Amino acid sequence: MKKVRIFTAVMALLMLIVFVSCAKIPDEENTPPADTTTYSGESKPEETSAPEETDAPNYISDIPKDLNFNNRTIRMLVTGQPFSDDEFATAGINGETVNDAVYSRNMAIEDRIGVKLDIRIAAADSVYNVGNAIRNAVASGDKSYDIATMPGYTHTSYVLEGDFYNLLSVENLDLDKYYWTQGFNGIMNNGTKQYIASGAYSISMYRNMYITLYNKRVMEEQGLEDLYDIVKRGEWTIAKQAEMVKNVYIDKNGDTQKDAEDLYGFVTGANTSTDPYWISLNIPFLQLNDGIYSIDINTDKLTDAVSAVQDLIFNNGGVYCVGTTGGSVDGSNATTIISCFSSGNAAMCTTMIFQIENFLTPNNFADDYGIVPMPKYDEAQQDYFTHVQDQLSVIGVVSTVNEADLPMMGAVLEVLSEESYKTIYPAYYKTALSYKYLQNEQSIEMLDLIYHSIKIEGAFIYSAKFAMLGSLRSIISSNNNRIASTVKGYSKSWGKSAESLNTELEKLKH
Repeated sequence: MKKVRIFTAVMALLMLIVFVSCAKIPDEENTPPADTTTYSGESKPEETSAPEETDAPNYISDIPKDLNFNNRTIRMLVTGQPFSDDEFATAGINGETVNDAVYSRNMAIEDRIGVKLDIRIAAADSVYNVGNAIRNAVASGDKSYDIATMPGYTHTSYVLEGDFYNLLSVENLDLDKYYWTQGFNGIMNNGTKQYIASGAYSISMYRNMYITLYNKRVMEEQGLEDLYDIVKRGEWTIAKQAEMVKNVYIDKNGDTQKDAEDLYGFVTGANTSTDPYWISLNIPFLQLNDGIYSIDINTDKLTDAVSAVQDLIFNNGGVYCVGTTGGSVDGSNATTIISCFSSGNAAMCTTMIFQIENFLTPNNFADDYGIVPMPKYDEAQQDYFTHVQDQLSVIGVVSTVNEADLPMMGAVLEVLSEESYKTIYPAYYKTALSYKYLQNEQSIEMLDLIYHSIKIEGAFIYSAKFAMLGSLRSIISSNNNRIASTVKGYSKSWGKSAESLNTELEKLKH
């Protein structure tokens, strides 16, 4: 098992990544850039306490202390989508923890390098608003935008059209620093080019991290060992999960029907709730070798993994798969999953951090809960791996920026992510997980482990080219293991998509 470090601060390091939907980007959608909000400075608020390890070189930027751009305006167009709409938007100090941390971060950027941030928030009526606005600006030579963020799964077409600069050639930007998400860089950097990044600024990244959430009271009452100890020994596998929960079922309402009112060992779904297993079980699809993307799937391992997941969610007496009635599955229904857990009806469940923010913390969840990673394939697998859903925001420099201004853009991005590490993520987790939770040293250690376990699947983030998650979800939901025939049927088209990706990246000039 990967060695982890215990942070003694309020918060463990969690700069996450990653994710993807199977939505396809429309070829043309001329939606204008949306409602705008311009940030203007006021008195600087009290800063949120940062983790103690900020003196480590990998968390400190190399930006010169005397760098100053003489109040140059930086024009940012950022996504207004749910999960991301509070990453930059703030009208000033209002006493809300995350809002005030965002304001403090924005002020710190302006003060440190002498810039003014003109932040425009795109309307939320379409996930493609930012991308379309940037596409139109680049096509017309309009220099209205310098930096942009967008939902991760929408980036493909805009990047491959040449709408963004290669970040690896931008001075003052060091994507190797730990306030940039390394699990994201690992598949987006082909050795010579990387056009988007994600990092500590991305509250949506924190929210969309998949975890195993467990109820310590229910676990103890059912005679189950605490998951923390199992994880520490490297024994937290999908087989272990199935074994632990198989006999945990109580018909609480006495109606002899399995429903959301009963108690289970594990509550999950058969759709998006299965997405994180392909990451946690370490089954890669799109791979990089010497800077070249290719689809390389271990079909035997994937077949075994599909069977294990299906047996867990469909053939285990201690599991409630929400949305399953009469053999059909209507989706993962994440709200039902967390509702079952918050009612004390589950020893464990698969969920994302934002569900804790939305259901447990505001409702003063009475039981003690714990967080651990998703399970491994087997004990021989050394590391745990964490999947992040696709709504997280990614950031890039618009290709209409004058080349002479790229060092300024690099400095803005670098200070943005560094300052976010100091203020944004501790503020978010203090709000989402509660101060009480963050005083638990074991919980802090698990959060640190989950951060270090981030791993992004390239075929998922390039979903517009591969649409692989849809196929996997369909197979799981059918409870019929057709993975070998599916891989064989799609191998030719997936291979062509990888070749196309390589060709299009090679052609990009910036």
